[in-house]
Amino acid sequence: MPEISDFIPELVCLGIDAAISAGLYTAYRSTCTIIEDLSTAPELSINSALKDQIITSPIAQCSLKDGSVRVPYAIVRGSVAPLGKTVTSAYSPEIVTGVIQNVKFTEHKKNLNNVGMWVDAKKTIHEYTNDAPFSLVDNLQGVSKSLSRPKVEVVDWSDATRIDLDTVFDKFEHGPNSFSSHIAGWVAGDMHKGIQITEKMLLTGTNLTAVGELVSTPLGVKLLPPSDDRPYFLVRGSLSSLIKEYESGRTFLKVCFGCFAGFGIVLAAMTIYKYYKKRKVELLNKANEDTLNNIRTERSTREPRGDIPESLQCVVCLGAEREVILLNCGHVCVCADCGAQLVTNNHSCPVCRADILSVLPAYVS
Repeated sequence: MPEISDFIPELVCLGIDAAISAGLYTAYRSTCTIIEDLSTAPELSINSALKDQIITSPIAQCSLKDGSVRVPYAIVRGSVAPLGKTVTSAYSPEIVTGVIQNVKFTEHKKNLNNVGMWVDAKKTIHEYTNDAPFSLVDNLQGVSKSLSRPKVEVVDWSDATRIDLDTVFDKFEHGPNSFSSHIAGWVAGDMHKGIQITEKMLLTGTNLTAVGELVSTPLGVKLLPPSDDRPYFLVRGSLSSLIKEYESGRTFLKVCFGCFAGFGIVLAAMTIYKYYKKRKVELLNKANEDTLNNIRTERSTREPRGDIPESLQCVVCLGAEREVILLNCGHVCVCADCGAQLVTNNHSCPVCRADILSVLPAYVS
């Protein structure tokens, strides 16, 4: 059997390709599941009949423990309305209010890598988030502060798979640009370029499409992260645009998976063919060895010839009698012992330098 060491490069490539293909297929199946869940999830309207919509939903689940009714996966669309206080932008020149504020300080610099090239790099040096409780209300009614109007309280927004925030401030502050700072950075291999300050907010009145678990309780309706680990979305676009984004990603994953899977099949076929060729050579060598052993066994039963003519002497050892036909060239020029050495070491015919494919016994009189 061929040694496994002969196939290490192919096996390593197949293993890497299989791992990548498995990852792509898993991502593809996950994307297909998300698209199916989004396409089949009920879309409920935020109005006075919202609780009735939840109760009468065919997939509603009732809890006897707290009297709540939940829809495991549902879609609502409404405007962001605070449930009390709001957060205010810390950097925008205008007064901007919302319910979520995320501020990030990013350092930009140039680093000298191991091959002596300067490459751009960035690192988050500080980030903080402020938030206030908020809900979704009917888009058509604006964001009035009426406490009696229908609303859906958004819970645990930080667990969302995706949440769309508006960038309200983005400024890059350049670092020192003196000759001495350049020299110091060049010596240290780390040149500071500046700090970027980015502030993002979820503004009051923003229209959001929310996808998650809807729960109707005596205290109101809440939107929570799905308990079955399905994705939780708070996005500005419509449901159809969200589905299209995932369909686009699914197509990309499908193409990538097809490419890697096809490469793996081709590589596997090449590996099998290489194994077949090596196995065929081994079987042929085994048959040649058996033939040569038979020749030597048969020779031991004959009386040795004392005087061998020069024309019948082996051209390799120049002593023994010629006993082997080398194929495909057909030369009868070596004894069985020398023929075994030629076959074992993959040497060519000593007369014409042709490859030795097989050997047969020769009887020269």
